[in-house]
Amino acid sequence: MNADPVLALNSQAGPRWTRGPWSPLAVPIALILLVAATFAVIRSQTNLVFDDTPGLASEIYDNGNPPRPEGVRLYTKIVKDCFASLGTSGYRPLSAIIAHLGMEVFLGRVMPLALWFCLIGLIHGATVCSVLFVAKRFVSRERWAFLAAFLFVFSAPYITAAWVVSAGIQAIVTLVVCTGLLLYWRVAERRPHYRWAVAGLCVAMLFGPWFREFIGILPVLVVIEELRRYRRPTWLMGAAALCLLHALFPTTLVRLAFFPEMPVRSIFAMGSISQTLDQPTAWHGDFIAWLRAEINNVRWLAGWHFVVLFPPLLLLLATLSFVVYSIRDLIRSVTRFYAPVASRAQLPEGSFSAALIPVACALLLIVLKYFKGDGHTIGVFLCLGIAVIAFKQSFFLSAWFLLAFLPFLKVFTEPVHLAYAMVPASIAVAAAVEKLWNATAVGGLPLRVARYAMALAVAIAIGDHALTLYGSYRVVTASNAGIVRVANWFRENTPAGSLVVGNAVHTLDVRFFANGHFVPYRTFGAPGDPQAIASPRQLEKLLAENFGHRDVYLLDMDYEFPSNKSWYHSHRFVQNPGVEKQDLGRIHVTRVRYPFLDPIRNWIQQPYITFLGPPDLENDFYHGPARKGHFQRREHSVEYHVYKVTSKKVRDYWYPDGASTLARSFNGYNILRLNSRYFAIPQRRGEFDVRKILRGRWPDCFVSDDLNEVTRRVEIATQVGAAQTGLAQTNTAVKPSPKQSAN
Repeated sequence: MNADPVLALNSQAGPRWTRGPWSPLAVPIALILLVAATFAVIRSQTNLVFDDTPGLASEIYDNGNPPRPEGVRLYTKIVKDCFASLGTSGYRPLSAIIAHLGMEVFLGRVMPLALWFCLIGLIHGATVCSVLFVAKRFVSRERWAFLAAFLFVFSAPYITAAWVVSAGIQAIVTLVVCTGLLLYWRVAERRPHYRWAVAGLCVAMLFGPWFREFIGILPVLVVIEELRRYRRPTWLMGAAALCLLHALFPTTLVRLAFFPEMPVRSIFAMGSISQTLDQPTAWHGDFIAWLRAEINNVRWLAGWHFVVLFPPLLLLLATLSFVVYSIRDLIRSVTRFYAPVASRAQLPEGSFSAALIPVACALLLIVLKYFKGDGHTIGVFLCLGIAVIAFKQSFFLSAWFLLAFLPFLKVFTEPVHLAYAMVPASIAVAAAVEKLWNATAVGGLPLRVARYAMALAVAIAIGDHALTLYGSYRVVTASNAGIVRVANWFRENTPAGSLVVGNAVHTLDVRFFANGHFVPYRTFGAPGDPQAIASPRQLEKLLAENFGHRDVYLLDMDYEFPSNKSWYHSHRFVQNPGVEKQDLGRIHVTRVRYPFLDPIRNWIQQPYITFLGPPDLENDFYHGPARKGHFQRREHSVEYHVYKVTSKKVRDYWYPDGASTLARSFNGYNILRLNSRYFAIPQRRGEFDVRKILRGRWPDCFVSDDLNEVTRRVEIATQVGAAQTGLAQTNTAVKPSPKQSAN
């Protein structure tokens, strides 16, 4: 295998930034200040976004909040409460402290909001700098390290998470991991002040998991590096192992030192991780059935959602680099193997493992894809291909990427968390493209043409990736403007204290910007959530308690939901005729289009197109190819409709919940059963979209509570269709020719 860049650079005193009289810290400081200033300017152009708004709205508008202490006692109480309790997302006391501090800033009690944006901008600047320093260890020229940092910072997960400035600053995860690696390399290479680096590394490994569980990857990477370097246990490996145990059981130290009532649980048994982990597959003695069930439980969509984060042209160049250098290494290895011993010194070096192992991994991926192969799984195999490309550069880089990506095959919920795997992947792609660029540096006309073509492809890829920031800015500002418009409509057209049942997460944002004018509810949520009105019986109970005292409205955020999400995210009470309501019309339409440059993106399917707004609002808006034929454009849109409930009686208790099952196939129709109701769908449609059926957009479909009734309607429809077809064929057969008509 090729020499590992980490090993090759062990003897260096550290990254050299510039030549000449400039200070080594000049470029990093300038970069941090540039990123911080850019962030502060852009972020100040729009309002707060979800997830920052719900906690602030509860603090301002909800009643029953206990009296707050003032001064130092307030911050002491915040720290104590955050360390002494488990949150809904898990045990993240440091993240909770930042969220509380941000809320104090939003309420105007600590500092101006602009100054808070500047401080968050400095965190982002330091993150960019840390990624840049790490990337420099795996490339030859600084320009390619800048490319790696650019690919990460301008990726959709990083940009969309950056809009949230209090309730979860995702950049800190990358900052801690990359800084920890830089400190480790300083210790391992015995560079100046390495003893201080030991202390800093231990602090990062100890306190990092209290911000996010994922920082537990840092001690794992330290153990891998120690094993690779020394092939034996070391004291630093032991320290990393202890920190890993602390990351897996983050409440243990706090329980032993301060709070004996704190439960000791693993990170897999609390918070968001425990909620997203699937139930373990039951073992019934059949290994093949168990393995098939495990494969089906893999969240294969994570692969596609990750692959599309890179410009496709850049991935093609990285793949081409892998192929070219694998072939070169293989030829060199075979040549040296068969050459006479005396002449081997004159031949170029080539490691057989450098060629054989990556090629073998690539062939294994192809074989596995042959046995497991629908369109959803291809993205995962492409991601494993990125790991193979990273392995060509460095074993450590490949291991880092796999550790950061593979867990999401079980816990993937939204693309924002894929930012953790973007760092090693961006470095691997930039290093591979650098190798291909160097291969075209010297040669005749064909190589010069290839170099110009490659320069054009890289320029298009960079431009395409830079447009992610522009697109996200347009999406967020347009979304917030629409939310404010809808909030103003409710303030102007509804009585204060009304109840509003919406079908999107940002119903809470509408309430926030309406200054708490109404009480929000949602048509989805956990069973114990008091704001979740998910069934007709729950709606009827809400109406029985409030009808006649408060007005009740249905806020329908409507777009073309994907068929696999329409039953959950569309407004189930709007499409339920058993709820009597008055249509108040469409009150607003949010629609914005943004460009992209890479032409290959035109072939990315709509479910895999990354949402560029606040992460948790992914299912609230349409995001996909621009409709009405706009070239090289994507669209972000939603329509807002309002209905006033006019009766407290709900006549139909059925609601679209759960998975559908096939009851029977009959006369070219599939009859599906969904929550005790039957839907007849023509087989030519190929999909089941309950929303379109209930709203009458598919008139050739039938619905009934009785299987015999829906079967009868299918039979009548097919008989009428056959009669009409026969009549049309008869008319065609007896129609006289023009010559006969003339006679």
